[in-house]
Amino acid sequence: MATVLAFAMVMLLLLLVQPVETSADPCKPGGIALTGATSGNVSSPNFPGNFPQYSSCIWNITVPSGRIKLTFFNFTFEPRDNTDCSGDAQGARLIITNVAHSTPFKLCGQSIPDPVYSLGNYLGIQLYSANNVYSGFNASYETITNDMLCPSAARLTEASGVITSAYYPRKYPSNQDCHWEITAAKGNHVKLEVKDMQIHRCGQSGACTCDYLEVLEGFNAEDGAPSRKQCVFERFKRLTYYSIHERLRVRFSSNLDPVSGRGFTATYTQLNYTPPVCPKLPIPLSGNGTFSSLNYPVASYPPLGKKCYWLITASAGKRVKVIIKDFQMSNCDEEYCKDYCGHVDFHDGPSANSSYLARYCSLSVPTAIISSGRQMYVKFYSSHRYGRGFLAEYSETTDDPSPPVTTRPPKTTKAPSTTTVPSFVDGKDIGSTGATLTLADKEFLRNGNRVRYIQIIVIQLKEDQNLGTSENEKYSNVEKDYNTQVEGEPYITAEFDYGKMKTFRIGDGKYYSRSAGRKRRSTGPREYFNGELEKGTDCAVFQRSFDGSGKYESEPFVRFATKKTFPTTVVIVVCVVVAVLVILIVAVVIICRYKRKERRTKATVDEAVPLPYSKVEIS
Repeated sequence: MATVLAFAMVMLLLLLVQPVETSADPCKPGGIALTGATSGNVSSPNFPGNFPQYSSCIWNITVPSGRIKLTFFNFTFEPRDNTDCSGDAQGARLIITNVAHSTPFKLCGQSIPDPVYSLGNYLGIQLYSANNVYSGFNASYETITNDMLCPSAARLTEASGVITSAYYPRKYPSNQDCHWEITAAKGNHVKLEVKDMQIHRCGQSGACTCDYLEVLEGFNAEDGAPSRKQCVFERFKRLTYYSIHERLRVRFSSNLDPVSGRGFTATYTQLNYTPPVCPKLPIPLSGNGTFSSLNYPVASYPPLGKKCYWLITASAGKRVKVIIKDFQMSNCDEEYCKDYCGHVDFHDGPSANSSYLARYCSLSVPTAIISSGRQMYVKFYSSHRYGRGFLAEYSETTDDPSPPVTTRPPKTTKAPSTTTVPSFVDGKDIGSTGATLTLADKEFLRNGNRVRYIQIIVIQLKEDQNLGTSENEKYSNVEKDYNTQVEGEPYITAEFDYGKMKTFRIGDGKYYSRSAGRKRRSTGPREYFNGELEKGTDCAVFQRSFDGSGKYESEPFVRFATKKTFPTTVVIVVCVVVAVLVILIVAVVIICRYKRKERRTKATVDEAVPLPYSKVEIS
């Protein structure tokens, strides 16, 4: 008896969780009623075969509570019809009723529709077929709550995920106030990429007083500015935000006005390294923890004057103590520790105007630094070269403060030795057909992948050519080599394994290739000829560093001019002509002097010889 009762209870539970169907055929009068379950599947008759002609098929879906989200996996109707059945659509169509964002709601064509949301716990689907038949559709439905669409306080701790406005990419509803809090592991950061946005824009100068997306406790990656309200309706440009610490908060709000748009979609990712950019304002720190340079520890910090600021505050009666745990800054020309060199400054107070405690550069030996009061201001500056950067540990202490620095670090207004990257091309070793390149010391890309090989790309410039930057899209696919080069266009002069050399001689007339990886053993890597440059020509060169997957980062352009020389034949001819002229001049001088001397000698002889005596007879 107990066994029978248990079996009966199991069957009752199965009935409760499975959809209840009033008919096995949705194309019969009344259609199919799917009730009781919180999720299920629905598809057109005979799917993936063709649905019948001239039929009307109905599915009535009811869930216990909440709303219904209908997600399509396949959708094949008349290909000539518009997706919304507008115009002269004549083929089969799907009509969905009790839809939150539009009623009635029609679907045609062959594009897979975006998810459809119900207004309540019921959703009606009707398929009307015509004379042309296709495989139809296949979809699933699930129960969702209002808080899933617009959470009041969602806490997200996953490594990555997606957040959207309600019904995205369909029009969002009015009167929304949605909140997400994304928290990374201690010491990590959050990266938020807003990939699409269409939000009703209103207010003076686009002040976003109606509907808006707002990111809090973060900053904009483009300019480092604090995050603010965004409401872009047209010509949206992707936005990237980074959290200042471990947490980033996102808010989406819409007012009672029925005017709306697609809303937004954004992806978030936890970063186990320092973001590649810094906020404009100093990063506030307190208590105990760590801070580090850009991209640390997965890649080198970016060059060319990136700045970061930290303001560390201790509790009352305590001082700030900083210990450098790792430190590697790039070398900087012959001028040591100047302002344009990479450095880290420590100030004994709340700003850069406070007295100096220390400056660390490439050759510094870091020691513990202790403020005299509750605050310490730290500034990082990246120079023209890459370096691993630094990791610092801060804490509160009652130890004695560091001795004051009586003189400020040296300053200079002297510009670096080249316009873009000092010592990238050695000015003392630029010849008529080549130049020596000092390779950038980059072990990792900013994505964290190790550098596997290097390309050297050269452009022999046209007159007044505008280069732009080496990261410009026009330099993304360089295929020409030395033998196929065109004036003013980039060509690859060499490719070799990372770490193989520290300097490279452009135009040495040798062939270069990298070692074959596992995926290239059948054909082998390409070999490039590093041919001589034209004499007396303006050139530009840049280094490109690749990881194993083919992703790369480009160093800045460096321009130089090869030296002008005369051809050897011309030099010989000129020398011969000059020699002949010299010989002729000398010969003429000697002949003239000889003749002049001869005339003088003859005149002297004539004066010394008496006239011959003549006898005269007188008759």
